[in-house]
Order: sequence, then structure tokens, then C-alpha cells
Amino acid sequence: MSYAIKTEELSKRFGRVQALNGLNLKVPEGAIYALVGPNGAGKTTTLKLLMNVLRPTSGNCEVLGVASEKLRYCDLAVIGYVSENQDMPDWMTGRYLLSYLRPFYPTWDDGVAYEISSHDLHDLESFVSHVGYLDRGCLCFSEEISFLVERFREVEVTLGATPRMPVDWPKNWICRESSSAVVHFIETRFDSESTPTEINRRFVGSRNVSFTPMSLRAIFTAVARSSSGTA
Repeated sequence: MSYAIKTEELSKRFGRVQALNGLNLKVPEGAIYALVGPNGAGKTTTLKLLMNVLRPTSGNCEVLGVASEKLRYCDLAVIGYVSENQDMPDWMTGRYLLSYLRPFYPTWDDGVAYEISSHDLHDLESFVSHVGYLDRGCLCFSEEISFLVERFREVEVTLGATPRMPVDWPKNWICRESSSAVVHFIETRFDSESTPTEINRRFVGSRNVSFTPMSLRAIFTAVARSSSGTA
């Protein structure tokens, strides 16, 4: 398989701060990939390393089969990169900026340009094909979005009495909460056969169990809340 982006044990340290820690990332050609995570997770550092704006402390990275430190004009002409700290003149509209940039790219596509990127997770869910979650410099997961939304479920277990939490609580059950006779948690490895079996084994006498699919926003919120780091 050919990859548009590939990193191997990519790390970046700023003094005592480990901004990126052994990132292994592969983005297939043709993928629409969303790299998300909280502020300070290492997303901007990753992009700057890929574009050779920064040099890695260790590891390697390449874009379109070319090592980032060897990117030339002809390579950059087919790569679109928008830095987070770009300052536009007050008088320049977004449409005018696109017209200004167009001559720099021989293969410019107006249709794609006007569709560009988004910070809104609801928007991302409608068009991305792959997604990765970066947290504190580490990649928690990277996969096709269809697989991601299939394996996450919000679970509600109704019991006949005040619930007792299982001693052997699985690591893939995150964000657990309980009130009265109800237990809530997020299953990160949902399987239509094994998950109900595991729940019945740990919650003997459960009256009702419900599984609710989750939006991309809800999944990332749950992962960010989880202290286990499991996803």
C-alpha cells in the first residue's frame, strides 16, 4: 500500500517538554484523514515536522513518498498547508486569499479549495475516511472512521438494586458512572456477541442492557475524559 503520509518513531522535544513521542502514523493515499486531540496534544508539531518547518529530535517522516527534509518546490506545489498562526491583511477576504494562492499550485482545484478543512467534529464526521486521536504526544488510535464508530457504544445497565462495581473491570470499559440501580459506561471494543456476554457475567441479575451508537464528538469526549488511556 502507498501512503500519502508516513512517520516512524517520530519524536520532538522542546527543552524538557516532550511534544511528540514516537509517533508511528500511516495515512493511505486517497484518504481524507482527520488528526484530532486536545490543545497541546502535538498536532501542530506533527504538521510542522511533516512540512520540514521543524526538524525532529528523532525518527523519520515523509510526505507523498519524499522524506520531509528533502521536500522541493515541485513537491510543495502539490501540498496544501495552512499554518495556525497565519496573519491575513484586514482587507483581504477568504475568497481573495484563495485567488492569491491559486497561481502557486499548477493543479489547483477550486472545488476542493472551497470545501477545505474544519475544526467542527460534526462536520468532520460527514466527510473524513480516517481519523487519529493524539494526546500528550502519543497516538491513541488511528483507523477508518467506519471501524471507529462501530466499536464504540454507550452502555446502560439497569439492575435490581444499588449496583456493585465488578472487581475485574475491563480496560475497554471507560467513563463509568453509577446512580441508584443504573450503571453507565462506554464500551470501546463493542461486539454484538461478546459484549452482552461479558456484561451478564459481571452484572448478574441485570434487568436491562442498552447499547447506543455514538457520534464522533461523543467518542472523542469520552476518550478525553478517560483516565485509562484505553481506546
